[in-house]
Amino acid sequence: MTPLEQVLAWSAVIIAVGGALGVLWKITNPIVQKSRKLVDSLNKFTEDWFGSEAEPGRDKVPGVMERLNNIDGELKHNGGSTMKDSVKRIETSLSKINARLEEGEKRFEALEKRTENL
Repeated sequence: MTPLEQVLAWSAVIIAVGGALGVLWKITNPIVQKSRKLVDSLNKFTEDWFGSEAEPGRDKVPGVMERLNNIDGELKHNGGSTMKDSVKRIETSLSKINARLEEGEKRFEALEKRTENL
């Protein structure tokens, strides 16, 4: 085999291997990209679910269960400091205000009737 034939043979091998690698890259790259997105999504989900500890410049982020427990605690009576207790106080106050407004409206109507008769 002459040196020219050897160079041509090696060139053909290099081109064939490069082409095969290119085809493999073209086939596997979308799979790798989708797998990377799936892993990133899974990492974000687990960080959100379990929360994260405080880091320099960042506060602690509570996990889902801790946040649900906080919400659940706000929806139960505990003697005055929960959201449910606040809503109950507001509802009671509004009922009293409505009763006074209805009483005032009746008095006003009675006064109007008396003044009309004069």
